Amino acid sequence: MVLADKTVSHKIHASCNRSHMFLIQRDLMIGKWRVIENFKVSGVGKGKYSPC
Repeated sequence: MVLADKTVSHKIHASCNRSHMFLIQRDLMIGKWRVIENFKVSGVGKGKYSPC
């Protein structure tokens, strides 16, 4: 998913736990904007898309 900051138009690529995504997928339609107010920012993971 991509998050965007409406004040400065920055885009942030984000991921979500699969079990959590199943709970909210009906509210997050492709191509539609939604406001997410309560979220947590954590460190970069060790996955395939993490920076060197």
